Amino acid sequence: MAGKKSGKKIRETLHMNAGKAMIVNVRGRVEGCRTHGAKHYTMVLSPSVDAYSSPQLFEIGSEVQLGEVDDEISCSCVLGGFHQILYDRPTGHLCVDVKVHRDFHTLDFISFSK
Repeated sequence: MAGKKSGKKIRETLHMNAGKAMIVNVRGRVEGCRTHGAKHYTMVLSPSVDAYSSPQLFEIGSEVQLGEVDDEISCSCVLGGFHQILYDRPTGHLCVDVKVHRDFHTLDFISFSK
């Protein structure tokens, strides 16, 4: 499959582009897992900062399943994403409604943290 990279190739790419990639550490409880083709997606719920804030929910893409539901995991990931802009079909003009502009952030697994 075109564009598919193994964990080893991702680490090599990160090493070559060390100043360009944003690596984040994610810690939390596995809430669910799904697969799409050969890629696994793990939903991770991070702990809340305080009693009044909502916990963050992340989806991490990887080649292997990162854990079972209710497992606590800690791992390093590459932060990526894209910006979606919608166009009006009949006219082809850019939609100016703020609600249709979306930012999607992706996390790709590198390794488990110690």
